[in-house]
Amino acid sequence: MTISNATYGPRPRSFTMDDSGERYYIGSEVGAYLRLYRGTLYKKYPVLWRKVATVEDKEKLRQTARSQAFMHTNIIVFNKRLLRLVKAHEIDELLSGQEEKCRAATTTPAIPRVESGIAEIMCEDLDLPTSIFQPAIASAIYQKKLRLRSLPLDPNITDQRAIMKLNINVGNQSLVDQFEWDMSNPDNSPEQFARNLCAELGLGGKLTSAIAYSIRGQLQWNQKTYAFAESPQPTLECSFR
Repeated sequence: MTISNATYGPRPRSFTMDDSGERYYIGSEVGAYLRLYRGTLYKKYPVLWRKVATVEDKEKLRQTARSQAFMHTNIIVFNKRLLRLVKAHEIDELLSGQEEKCRAATTTPAIPRVESGIAEIMCEDLDLPTSIFQPAIASAIYQKKLRLRSLPLDPNITDQRAIMKLNINVGNQSLVDQFEWDMSNPDNSPEQFARNLCAELGLGGKLTSAIAYSIRGQLQWNQKTYAFAESPQPTLECSFR
């Protein structure tokens, strides 16, 4: 069984990069040929070997394109985008219908797209094998998010205030502040509070994420220790003081 019915345009041609004789394809060309755009090729076939082309690799590709005018990829934009190389023999097996060899050997729990995307970017930045490290990194991020998820609030408690302290330095800007935060109100958002605070004080946007991060960290600690606090905040009869 072949997958020729799902292809589009002329079939990409392989090329060599060194004297080893190993042949490669440009990943984006294979993805376009199989109608698997924007990295879908690697998500559908995660076991595929792939490598992010270096500056030297791109220069070799440019020279190859000049001597052999068969590549469909625009060589001019090579240095302006991320370029992946895939091994020709694996793609040839895939195109011949041996798809199972390119799929994951084991099934793993589905990881949300955000964590998977962050893991893929980290692998590319650190030049790590994506098929090996991406699932592990994404799973670690996801599990940590589950552990840090906010604890359920007691609906019977309407006043659960904690002291938030900020001491943040970003570049030449510093912010020192202290305020009360009602943890029993699910509508309170650290991100929205940080944006409003920076807008009111005329602070740079870089402080916004730092403020929200600090508040969330303190909220996580206070939610776990609030029941054991020796001196909780007194109950307010009126929120306006």
